[in-house]
Amino acid sequence: MSSRSDWIAIGMGFAAALVILAAIAAVSLASMNRFVDGAQWINHTHEAIEALDTVLSGIAEAESAQRAFLLTGDEGYLAPYFASRASLASRLESIKKLVGDDGAQRDRIEQVEMLITRRIMLLEKGIEARRRGAGAPRLSAQHFADGRTAMDGVRRLIAESEREEAVLLHERSIAFERDRSRAKLIIVAGNGTALALLLLSIAVLGREFRQRKEAELRARRYAEQVEDLYNNAPCGYHSLDGNGVIVQINDTELAWLGYARDELVGRKRFSDLLTASSRTQFESNFAEFKRDGMAHDLEYELVRKDGSALPVSLSASLVRDVTGEYVMSRSTVFDITERRRASQELHRANAFLDSVLEHIPSMIFVKDADEHRYLRLNRAGEAILGVERSELIGKTDWDFFPPQQAAEFVEQDRAVLSSGRMLEIAEDVLANHAGERILYTRKLAINDEEGKPRYLLGISEDVTEQRTSERKIGELHRALETRAQQLEATNNELESFSYSVSHDLRSPLRAIDGFSRILEEDHMARLDAEGMRLLAVIRNNTQRMAQLIEDLLSFSRLGRQSLASMEVRMSALVREAWDQVCTGHSAARLILGALPDAVGDPMLLRQVWTNLLSNAVKYSATRVEPVIEVSARAENGNVIYCVRDNGVGFDMRYSDKLFGVFQRLHNMDEFPGTGVGLAIVKRVITRHGGRVWAQSQLDHGAQFYFSLPEGRAR
Repeated sequence: MSSRSDWIAIGMGFAAALVILAAIAAVSLASMNRFVDGAQWINHTHEAIEALDTVLSGIAEAESAQRAFLLTGDEGYLAPYFASRASLASRLESIKKLVGDDGAQRDRIEQVEMLITRRIMLLEKGIEARRRGAGAPRLSAQHFADGRTAMDGVRRLIAESEREEAVLLHERSIAFERDRSRAKLIIVAGNGTALALLLLSIAVLGREFRQRKEAELRARRYAEQVEDLYNNAPCGYHSLDGNGVIVQINDTELAWLGYARDELVGRKRFSDLLTASSRTQFESNFAEFKRDGMAHDLEYELVRKDGSALPVSLSASLVRDVTGEYVMSRSTVFDITERRRASQELHRANAFLDSVLEHIPSMIFVKDADEHRYLRLNRAGEAILGVERSELIGKTDWDFFPPQQAAEFVEQDRAVLSSGRMLEIAEDVLANHAGERILYTRKLAINDEEGKPRYLLGISEDVTEQRTSERKIGELHRALETRAQQLEATNNELESFSYSVSHDLRSPLRAIDGFSRILEEDHMARLDAEGMRLLAVIRNNTQRMAQLIEDLLSFSRLGRQSLASMEVRMSALVREAWDQVCTGHSAARLILGALPDAVGDPMLLRQVWTNLLSNAVKYSATRVEPVIEVSARAENGNVIYCVRDNGVGFDMRYSDKLFGVFQRLHNMDEFPGTGVGLAIVKRVITRHGGRVWAQSQLDHGAQFYFSLPEGRAR
């Protein structure tokens, strides 16, 4: 339909044509003075008929406008109605003046006026009924019958008036026709002008029609774009009537829910698509929405057609009519599944973090960077400080600690926040209900997105027991150092004494051995068999005593001798020791495995191999096939060397005596020796940072082990 302004423009065009026609008629009448009276009466009659037609078309136009409003409820359609109703009175007055000289015509016009008034009242009743209702009103049959009766009466009376006016027009036209030929030129000109105006009006109307079609096309395209945007928006849209029934819904929300449009629109309430808990919440929110007209970020859980839940966030605005009554809602729905999942993940992460912080045995506390107020404290912090966290949160150090200590803590916090570096406090002494506690504290700043300090994090370990133990260990260490110094002095004295005694005993032993040999050589004839036996015993014991002294001197020298440090090829060293040990003992067989090289004193390590191999050869000499095996393995940062034999072995109950000086597990007559060799092995290996041990079983051989750190064996 054309807008009101379009109709006004067209009406003005036709009015302009009428004005031009009237002007042409006036010119024509002016040129035909003789027929002025007749032309006036003809024009008078035409005006009466036209006025009657105008009244009839006006009431018809009012009816059409009222009917359009009843169907659509659009107040814009009432504009022609109000315009026609306003002009009817003036038109009727104009007709009364035109027919005032005819009493019958005047009576008819008065009856028309009464019927038009009646019809206008009926039209007003329909309009009021439409305004009160939500749709087209249901009027009674009597109402429509009264309307038809009134309009039929109007048409009948106007038709009668027009017929009478037509009779008058005919009579006056006959009189005017007599002079038609003389006015022909003027009439033709007037008709030509009227035709031109008509064509011009048609052209204007055609242009208006084309513009209207273009506007309709643009409106249709715009509507299609709006509909596409509505249906394919990344969020859901729907509208609810006053009862909460869905009256509109877009494709996006339908896809989320899994329904077809005809399954929801006009059939289901929005609350039917909600879970039980969300439904209760919606009923309350919907009542507030209808009152306030707005809703923001309301969260509900929708139930899809397949039964699964869809968490959404809903915002809505209310559409009201001109009277302020509820028409429908305009609701926007967002899928918050990911947001809720992220929120749940964040909640679980926070819960995990809380659990971790609560189970950390160190005190964890957090302060804000501005006022240094406590924001967080874990369970260990409560125990260390002796306060509940509820008493501490929101407070500062000034509220809990002595002024001097609080000032010290605040100064530490400021230094950390200003520098951005972690601060370590080796000892913070705090007093609580359990006494003084010593804390080792680290403080660091936590910055925001812009790199500015926002929080201060503190981690404090209770090192009270550690510090107490350290002090006790320090005291013990000092006592041990004193004792070690005393033992070292005693050992030095003992070694010096041992060396001196051993050295001094060598001369008398040599004298005894020498005189025994002279006695044996020079006075053999004077001695009987027993004397010779006793002399042999003396010589054997002096030689054994000399060997003991020699071994004892060697053992003593090991304590004073400095260690050389160089790379030692252990495999070559073992072969050299084996060649030395096996002189005259070719029956023994050596199995030599891969041995890592070592760093140490080659002379002392050779002595170790010599002593271990000689023992192995000696104690396996009674076997038919004596076998000696040397091997090595890496273990726990050490290299362990092993000498294994298949000899007589020993009882493990006495293994602790093996590496002592002069300790022997076998009879001297069975296996000779002084009992110092293994003691020398132990001292050499100990000085190299290793240890020695042995394993055995009687009559099943023995294994002697010594270890060197990997730094000394490579």
